[in-house]
Amino acid sequence: MPGTYNMIEVASGNGMSAIGYDTETNTLRIEFGSTAYLYRGEGVRPELFEGLKAADSKGRFFSQHIRKNEHIRLVKEDDELRQAKAQDAQD
Repeated sequence: MPGTYNMIEVASGNGMSAIGYDTETNTLRIEFGSTAYLYRGEGVRPELFEGLKAADSKGRFFSQHIRKNEHIRLVKEDDELRQAKAQDAQD
């Protein structure tokens, strides 16, 4: 499920390090450290991403509007990102 995400680095108390949104697939990408998760569903709209970007507490917004939303599902963990970061750490 390739996508073009304009990733934005964020500082969050819950370990969230970057967020991005692919407008072609309506997929939200959230990175927690070296692991990326992709979220899809009818609840994943540009407004959701804008709300996450603007939220004072990204962790609270994630918990209230993404993790507990029955219209949004975790699609997969992005293993490619983890492998690339692991390779960079070895170099």
